[in-house]
Amino acid sequence: MHVRSASVLSLLMLVLCGCEYAVPLAKNPAVAIDPNVIGVWSPKQDECGEEEREEKMVILPFSENEYMIIYPAGEEEMYFRAYTVELDGLSVIQLCWLGQRQRPLSKSQKPYQVCKYELNDGILSIQVLNSKVIDRRADTSEALAASLLDKKADPELFQEPARFQKAEEQKREKEN
Repeated sequence: MHVRSASVLSLLMLVLCGCEYAVPLAKNPAVAIDPNVIGVWSPKQDECGEEEREEKMVILPFSENEYMIIYPAGEEEMYFRAYTVELDGLSVIQLCWLGQRQRPLSKSQKPYQVCKYELNDGILSIQVLNSKVIDRRADTSEALAASLLDKKADPELFQEPARFQKAEEQKREKEN
């Protein structure tokens, strides 16, 4: 199933700023970053409207084990710290929303979200954890991890993917 037009941007906004958890899945990053995801990404051309193609997601190395994600790059940009968490054969990304350009994250906002990504043939697919499957009320990292592992075989564990391609690849395709 493909995500179309406005839903690509909506899904990414849910992934990146719809943070739903008060606790992190894991507190310390231990897995090395994937250098293949570093770069500037745009929504996949055939799955978004013209205005959404201008939205850019920037993924930078923050440390050997962490990423800095900026979305959308520009005036309204939001900042995230992200790192891979391995749980009993399940590899996910822990996102921590740091705030926006013009304002920091308030203490009342839940800063954490979990997603997974897949990179195939230059297409980056990002899927956010489905909070209807994993309860948002988990109050410890251990409880969140246990809930995730308990439901890891559930086909609804993650929402539909938002798909991106590197901005320079998209530009080359457009020129051809």
